[in-house]
Amino acid sequence: MYPFPQSVTPAVRTHMDAQTAFVNDMSKSLFRSFQQMCELNIQLAQTGKPRWQASMC
Repeated sequence: MYPFPQSVTPAVRTHMDAQTAFVNDMSKSLFRSFQQMCELNIQLAQTGKPRWQASMC
Protein backbone atom coordinates (compact mmCIF):
# COMPACT_ATOMS: atom_id res chain seq x y z
CA MET A 1 0.00 0.00 0.00
CA TYR A 2 2.24 2.82 1.26
CA PRO A 3 5.97 2.45 1.58
CA PHE A 4 7.02 2.54 5.22
CA PRO A 5 10.55 2.97 6.48
CA GLN A 6 12.28 -0.10 7.89
CA SER A 7 11.98 1.29 11.43
CA VAL A 8 8.19 0.94 11.42
CA THR A 9 7.08 -2.18 13.25
CA PRO A 10 4.46 -4.52 11.78
CA ALA A 11 2.03 -3.50 14.54
CA VAL A 12 2.34 0.17 13.60
CA ARG A 13 1.98 -0.69 9.92
CA THR A 14 -1.17 -2.71 10.64
CA HIS A 15 -2.56 0.11 12.74
CA MET A 16 -1.89 2.68 10.01
CA ASP A 17 -3.48 0.43 7.38
CA ALA A 18 -6.55 0.04 9.59
CA GLN A 19 -6.77 3.79 10.15
CA THR A 20 -6.44 4.45 6.43
CA ALA A 21 -9.17 1.91 5.64
CA PHE A 22 -11.43 3.45 8.28
CA VAL A 23 -11.01 6.98 6.92
CA ASN A 24 -11.53 5.70 3.38
CA ASP A 25 -14.77 3.91 4.33
CA MET A 26 -15.99 6.91 6.29
CA SER A 27 -15.40 9.30 3.40
CA LYS A 28 -17.19 6.96 1.00
CA SER A 29 -20.14 6.73 3.36
CA LEU A 30 -20.34 10.50 3.81
CA PHE A 31 -20.11 11.05 0.06
CA ARG A 32 -22.89 8.50 -0.54
CA SER A 33 -25.10 10.18 2.07
CA PHE A 34 -24.51 13.61 0.58
CA GLN A 35 -25.24 12.28 -2.90
CA GLN A 36 -28.51 10.71 -1.74
CA MET A 37 -29.50 13.95 -0.03
CA CYS A 38 -28.86 15.88 -3.24
CA GLU A 39 -30.88 13.38 -5.27
CA LEU A 40 -33.79 13.62 -2.83
CA ASN A 41 -33.61 17.40 -2.97
CA ILE A 42 -33.77 17.32 -6.77
CA GLN A 43 -36.67 14.87 -6.64
CA LEU A 44 -38.53 17.10 -4.19
CA ALA A 45 -37.93 20.16 -6.35
CA GLN A 46 -39.28 18.36 -9.43
CA THR A 47 -42.36 16.78 -7.85
CA GLY A 48 -43.21 18.78 -4.77
CA LYS A 49 -45.12 22.03 -4.59
CA PRO A 50 -44.36 24.35 -1.67
CA ARG A 51 -47.25 24.78 0.77
CA TRP A 52 -47.30 28.56 0.40
CA GLN A 53 -47.87 28.22 -3.36
CA ALA A 54 -50.62 25.66 -2.84
CA SER A 55 -52.45 27.96 -0.43
CA MET A 56 -52.34 30.87 -2.89
CA CYS A 57 -54.17 28.94 -5.65
